[in-house]
Amino acid sequence: MAEEGLRFFGRRFGERKRFRVMVINGASLNMRAPRKITRLRAHAHRSTVFSMTPNSSFDVVVIGGGPHGITYASWLKKWRPETRIAIVERLATPGYKVGESLLSTATRSFVSMGLSMGVMRRLFSNKAGIRFWWTEPYTNALHRHLDVVDIEETFQVERRVLDLALQETARRKGITLLTGTRVNLKKSDLRSETKQIACDGPDGPFTLSCRMVCDASGPASILSRHLGLYRKAPEAHQTFSTHSYFAYFKPKKSVPVPFWDEPATRHLCFPGGWGWVIRMTSWDQTPDENLRQMVNHLLDQGEAPDAALPSRHALAAQFGATHEPLVSIGFTVRADRDTATGRDVRAAFEHYVQKHPAIAEIMQHYELVETPYGKPTPYMAFRNLVHDSKRVAGQGWCIVGDAAAFVNPLFSPGMNLGSGSCYLAAQATVDALDQDIPTAKPFADYEQYMRDIYEAVLAETDLYYRAFDHIDTYEWALLLKIFFGAADVITRDDVYTASDPYVHDLLNPAFRERVDAARTMLYEAELTGTPVSKVAPFVRSIIEPFVKGRLREPAVQALRLGDVFSEYTALGDRVAHKHRHRPELSFDACDTCAEHKDANLSLCPICGAETAATHRTAA
Repeated sequence: MAEEGLRFFGRRFGERKRFRVMVINGASLNMRAPRKITRLRAHAHRSTVFSMTPNSSFDVVVIGGGPHGITYASWLKKWRPETRIAIVERLATPGYKVGESLLSTATRSFVSMGLSMGVMRRLFSNKAGIRFWWTEPYTNALHRHLDVVDIEETFQVERRVLDLALQETARRKGITLLTGTRVNLKKSDLRSETKQIACDGPDGPFTLSCRMVCDASGPASILSRHLGLYRKAPEAHQTFSTHSYFAYFKPKKSVPVPFWDEPATRHLCFPGGWGWVIRMTSWDQTPDENLRQMVNHLLDQGEAPDAALPSRHALAAQFGATHEPLVSIGFTVRADRDTATGRDVRAAFEHYVQKHPAIAEIMQHYELVETPYGKPTPYMAFRNLVHDSKRVAGQGWCIVGDAAAFVNPLFSPGMNLGSGSCYLAAQATVDALDQDIPTAKPFADYEQYMRDIYEAVLAETDLYYRAFDHIDTYEWALLLKIFFGAADVITRDDVYTASDPYVHDLLNPAFRERVDAARTMLYEAELTGTPVSKVAPFVRSIIEPFVKGRLREPAVQALRLGDVFSEYTALGDRVAHKHRHRPELSFDACDTCAEHKDANLSLCPICGAETAATHRTAA
C-alpha cells in the first residue's frame, strides 16, 4: 500500500535504479547514482550522556542544532559510524524560527535520517505542490494561475517541532547534543591540527577538542564572519538583494479563489516581488516536555505502517498537546524597488496589502495573530537576505546550509539547498577524517559546487523577479522552471544525485543557457527603460521552443506531466476547463475532519477516520 513510505508521482521512495536518465535536447545522459559508502566498521552504540570535562575530545564539532547541522552530522555518522560528533546548539530547547516549506530534497533527506513519512504526516501539514497567481497594483483580479501539484508528498513545517524531532533522531544515532550552549570563536583555536572550541554552557565555560569543525549556524554564519569570509554583495553578480515582511494569521473563512484551499504553497506574484500564503499545523501552545514525549512516542514506532500509527488527534489527547491551523503570510520584494522603505514593519506589510487590491480581498479571510510564538509584535522582517561566504571549506573546517549561502525564499531553497550542501560536505568530511591532518583538498568538489549552485540560484531568482513585471514574462519564466523541474523530480530515484543534490537540475547547461538569455534581455530592458511588454515576445521566443521541445521528447512524454498541471497540457499548452486525470498520488479532504491527506491512505492520519475504499489506489 502507499502508506508504507514516501510516494512521488506513483512510486515509493526506495524503489531505486542504479542510473537515472536525463534527456537534454534529445540526448540521454547517464547520471551516476550517489556515491555508495561501503564502510561497515563495527562500532558499539555510543551513549548520548555527555559528561563535562575541562577538555572533551570529539572528531567533529558542529555549530548549530537545526536541520542543517543535524543533517550533516547524521550523514557523517551513517557513513563513518565510529566518528565522535558533538552538536553545539545555543537554544536550550527548540523555539521559533522561520523556514516553513519543504521540497523533495529535504523531505527525502529527513526520511533517510529516520523521520518517517508517517511521523511527518502527524506533525505537519501536507504540501501537495505549488501554485502561482499574478496580479498588479490597483486591480482586484488574480490572473493566469499555474501550478505543479500531486507530484510528491512534502510538508509545511513548524520549525520548533521539526528541529525537536530531528534532534531526537540525532540522539538516537549516538550523536552528542549540547543544548543551551554558545560557541565563542574569539577564545577558540582554529589554526592547530587539534582545534580547541571554547563554549559557554549552562554550567559555565568549557572547551571541546576536535579535528573538524562545521558551521551550521544558519544566517548567523558565525564561522564565516569570524574568518572574514562573510559577504553581502549581490551587485557583484549584477543582481539585487531582497527584503521580507511577514506575520501570522488564523483562517476565518474559505477564500473564494479556485484551487486556493488545496494543500499547496500559494504564491501571489506582482511587479517587484511576490507574496506567500502557507498554511501549517501549529503546536505552539503545547509545552516542550509534552511535545518531546509525543515525538519520541512516534519515533519509537520505527518503520510501522502508517495505519498502525496513532492519529494526530489521538496523540494530542494522549500527551496533552494542542494543535491548530496557522497561516504564514508575507511579502518578499526587491530591495532596490521597495516602495515601503523607511516605514515600520507593520506599515510596510500593510503597504503591500493595500497596494494590491486582489491581495487585500484575500486578507479579509484571515485574522491576525497579535502575539505569535510569544513575540511582542505580530509583524516581522528580514532585510538584505542575499549573502554567501567567499569560501566554504578549509583545513579542518567547513560551512553548510544558510551559513554558507542564502539567496531568497522563492522555491524554498534554504532548507532544500541546505540539505544537499550537508550531503556533499559530509562526504568530503569522511575523506578528510581519513587523513592524518584534515586538509581542504577533499572539499574541492564541494567548494566548486557551492560556488556554482549559488550563482545558479542567484541567476534564476533574478530572472523571476524581473519577469514578474509583466503577465507574459511571469508565465514563461515560471513555466521554464516548473516543466523542467518537474521532470527532474519525477526521474530521481535516490535522495540525491552525485552531480547535483538539489532537485530541479539548476546546473543543467541547457537550462542555464535559457535562464541567462532571458535574464539578460530583461536586465537590459530595465537599464534602458524599455517597457517589459516590448521584450515579452522575445523572452517567450527564448523559453517556449526549449520547453516544448523538451516536453515532446519520448522519455519526458512517458512521465505524463500533464497529470500534475491543472491548466496546462503535457505539451505545455494552456487550456481552459481541462479534464485532469487523477494521478496515482493525489490528495483529498477527509470527510470527517476536512484536513487534506494522501488519498491512498486507508486511515486519515489526522483524525483516524477510515477512508472510502474508492479513493485508494494499489501501489
